[in-house]
Amino acid sequence: MPKAKTEQAELERRRKISKTMIENDITKGKNNPRYGKYHSKKTKQKIGNSLKGSIPWNKGKIGIYSEKVLEKNREVHKGLILSKKCKEKISRAVSGKNHHNWQGGIGKLPYSWGFNNQLKKEIRERDSYQCQFCGKFGKCIHHINYNKKDCKRKKLINLCVGHNVEANYSREKWELCFTVLNELRGI
Repeated sequence: MPKAKTEQAELERRRKISKTMIENDITKGKNNPRYGKYHSKKTKQKIGNSLKGSIPWNKGKIGIYSEKVLEKNREVHKGLILSKKCKEKISRAVSGKNHHNWQGGIGKLPYSWGFNNQLKKEIRERDSYQCQFCGKFGKCIHHINYNKKDCKRKKLINLCVGHNVEANYSREKWELCFTVLNELRGI
């Protein structure tokens, strides 16, 4: 049998199996062959290792879901109430060293004594109370080089809340961006 016919026959066989499973509700609840079964830690480890380095099928794709599907997903999660225990578990899973943006605990380091209200006011006035990235109202003073001890005026910039938060991700990119921005402004 030619290869193309074999592949076509295999696809047809899979479609029939899938259709039968859907029609007979085989994949849900107690009808599912894996109902009540769990993967061992070893199996989970193997699955995890096999997926490392693979790119998710939807990475970088926009508009792959129809509006109907997106609305259905929103409805499913609307009003979802998590128990206190569940919230605490999620919090522990993404806190401290487990957080994707963990920087070794530097967020708890104190600011320099020179980083005071007078200095912040001077920077806000210099930057006309505007976010130096988007132009919106801003009152967050950001250390361009992420060094809390460095209070030189050329190393400080006024940002809106959104950009101040965003600037804590991809730090090298933002540091370069704000340094160039201050140079262009003659600061």
